[in-house]
Amino acid sequence: MQKNETNLKPGLSFEVSDIEINTVPFETETGNNLIRKKLLSEIEASSFLAENLVSIPEEEIKIHHFLLMIQRAFSEHKAITIRPDDFWLIICQGFSEHIKLNGSSLKHLITDLKKKQTIKVQRDDFVKGKKDNPWPEIFPEFSKQVNEYLKSDLYSKLVCEFSTSTKTDVTAFEISFLDGMSEYFDYLFYSLCGIPKITLEGSIEDYRKILSNLDELEKYDLGWWIKKIKPIIHKIIETLSGNIDKSFWESIFKETNASGGPYMSGWISNFFPYVRESYCKSKKWTSIFERNPYRKNAVKKLNETDLGLSKLIQVLIKNPILSAKKECELKIDMFPTGISAVPFKWEIFSPELKMTTTYKMNFNSGFIGFTENLQTNSLQSQIAWAITEEK
Repeated sequence: MQKNETNLKPGLSFEVSDIEINTVPFETETGNNLIRKKLLSEIEASSFLAENLVSIPEEEIKIHHFLLMIQRAFSEHKAITIRPDDFWLIICQGFSEHIKLNGSSLKHLITDLKKKQTIKVQRDDFVKGKKDNPWPEIFPEFSKQVNEYLKSDLYSKLVCEFSTSTKTDVTAFEISFLDGMSEYFDYLFYSLCGIPKITLEGSIEDYRKILSNLDELEKYDLGWWIKKIKPIIHKIIETLSGNIDKSFWESIFKETNASGGPYMSGWISNFFPYVRESYCKSKKWTSIFERNPYRKNAVKKLNETDLGLSKLIQVLIKNPILSAKKECELKIDMFPTGISAVPFKWEIFSPELKMTTTYKMNFNSGFIGFTENLQTNSLQSQIAWAITEEK
């Protein structure tokens, strides 16, 4: 979170629900502590300095932090602040997941490569463990090489800037882009070492840019998803134009007048093309799987846990809300974690030992925690990046 990266931005604050704002501040913790809990990895570098974010308990740490912010505001009567960068990163991460799931069938739209290509970036000024390595300079170097193999101008559509964008936001878009392209590229980095008030940031032009970019993404067999997002962006533009539909904004997390709890039925759920679902499959009676309502939407098996007489199976499914004929709600922990993780190898050559040491690393970016403005009691999600080492 670098508040000094942006100046006064256009936007609009407006009343939504007829309830008083809760002015009791939440407890806080550092951003790096949240990253450690979220990623369960040692941090090589991150975009956080010493900011305090709203504390998140262990049992909620894996939930998407943007959705958790909205849920906390809804349940605890806090205001929220939303930026076009938040909506766009969710879209970018959903698009990347779609590309990874359909890499073979969509390859003809993306690249003419016959086999997976390794993208290499060398920076001899980087020292492992050094806290001021300029990591944000690295991501565009990877992206520039990837872009040379692409058949369309996909990079500029995904990695764009809005009037609210910080360097951290653009870096998060960059990592999400590299995540989506990881079906076709490996990455090697080497060196000799219920809401009372909403503040909607950004300009009308920012959201028109999102609409324009959605037209490009729709070409990648995503009409079933994009058609659900466009009307929402149009409503956001209407809001910035002065036509505030309170019932629309009241429904961001839950359908209007719905109560709290871990289930989500509001329109923000349309921004996620894929969600996770778990079910038990008995070793004795396989019909349990047949009765699972979402089995036909399964596109990828994520993991399987042996429970003795049965197995707990987690799969990735197309978001059933996108095709629901009537009101549908999903548990908040079914949605993605909000993190893009791009594996890469870091090779460090030692001239003295005449040997190379290889470290397995990850570029990570996404939503990490949220802050509370103590003057307005408004919550705002935070976009961050981190370099981690696999253990």
